[in-house]
Formats: sequence, structure tokens, C-alpha cells
Amino acid sequence: YILEIVKVAGGPEALEELFFIPILGQEEGKKMSATTIDDIKAQSMEEGRAIGKLECTKNTIGIVLSVRFGETSVPVQEKVLHCQDIDFLEFLVIKSMKAETLEEFKRHLNLMVDFTTPPE
Repeated sequence: YILEIVKVAGGPEALEELFFIPILGQEEGKKMSATTIDDIKAQSMEEGRAIGKLECTKNTIGIVLSVRFGETSVPVQEKVLHCQDIDFLEFLVIKSMKAETLEEFKRHLNLMVDFTTPPE
């Protein structure tokens, strides 16, 4: 997101001219801008890898379930797709491979805390 703002502002040079140089001076402003842009890029790449890992793990669960049990219900698919906890998703990968039945997998899936629905 921040990289998009930098692009709209005119790139790293605009960030230097609009923010860093007026505050820090010419030399320090250029150093700070380069460091900040590198940090932003590194953070963006790390976030991209984390998102990719989440999506890949979700796809793995879907593939394993469909190979082992055929078509899975929409609620099961949605619950897996909405999960953002990589540790729980990795747990589900193992359970999708080891569960004797789809019902057994669903019991494991139901361990996921659902904060979107109010308690009964």
C-alpha cells in the first residue's frame, strides 16, 4: 500500500523532495529516503510471501479433500478460505491427509474459532 502512495506521489524522488530533504537536509534526506524505500520493499516482499503461503496452504487443503472425499461443501470451503492463521491451516493440511472421513476433518475444522458469528 505504501509503495502505491510513493508511486502516486511520483516515486522515491518525490518522497525525498516532499518529505525527507526539507526535514533532514539534502544528504541525510537522500539516505533516509533510500533506506525507507528499501525497508518498505522488504516488508512488502515479506507480506507477499506470507500471503502466498496462506493461499498455497488453503489450496493444498482443498486439493487433498477433493481427491480423498470428492466435492466438499461450500461451508467447509468458505471456512478454510477465510482462515488467516497459518499454523491452524498447516494443522488442517495434516488432518486433511489423515482423517478417515470428511466428517472427521470437519470436526477438526470446527476447532477454528469463528469470531464472525455471535455466540448462541
